[in-house]
Amino acid sequence: MKRMMRNPYEYHHDLGMDPLSLLRQDKDIEYWGIDFPAILSRCKELGIQHIRRPAVDFNPDSLRSQLPKAVSALEWAISQRKGRVYVHCTAGLGRAPAVAIAYMFWFEDMDLNTAYKKLTSIRPCGPNKRAIRAATYDLAKKDDPWKEPFENLPENAFEGIADWEKKIIHDRIRALREA
Repeated sequence: MKRMMRNPYEYHHDLGMDPLSLLRQDKDIEYWGIDFPAILSRCKELGIQHIRRPAVDFNPDSLRSQLPKAVSALEWAISQRKGRVYVHCTAGLGRAPAVAIAYMFWFEDMDLNTAYKKLTSIRPCGPNKRAIRAATYDLAKKDDPWKEPFENLPENAFEGIADWEKKIIHDRIRALREA
């Protein structure tokens, strides 16, 4: 475990992480003075696939709309590789953990609260649970003409999903690969 807890601001290819998923926007990269071309060059040199799905930091609506694309990229990377996928944003407190939690909720046998507790017990953070629930609702109810607006639903709506909803979500997430 200690080996896994090295500097969180450095990428450690030796830990078996292959695809690299980035959620930072261009303005984050510029603000923090990140040499993005150098990162891309180093990824290429090491044979690491770099996947980018930017989302606005501290913006639940952006997170809600970008989660399906980010989880689609994560699900694809996991399905293609045997190693780990490194998902990161700027501080690792909101966007990146939200993607990991949404993946666990949508693709693992967990409800949202279980996935949330599992991740936050390992990595203290506070991803926006409401944005994850809203993205789940958007995916599960996309074509439902009778759906109630998400904002009118109870606070615990979409913390769990039925198997048939999970299948719809899987199909829609995987269809984003072709989009």
